[in-house]
Amino acid sequence: MSEMSGDEIPGAEQTDAVLSGNGRIDVAMARLERLDEVPVDAHPPIFDEIHARLRDALANAGRDEDPSTSS
Repeated sequence: MSEMSGDEIPGAEQTDAVLSGNGRIDVAMARLERLDEVPVDAHPPIFDEIHARLRDALANAGRDEDPSTSS
């Protein structure tokens, strides 16, 4: 799976939600918050994407720098 920033994911804009401090997690959670704007039949692939992002963030916790904060 290729790395994408929040700018590349439709609907991944940040909201007033509390940020985790980890860009990977923040993008995934912002995407989850926007589900109301998407038809229900489109939810499963979005859930899969969010789950994959959160799983990746957890698997790499403490191993490397958060790529969303790199220049």
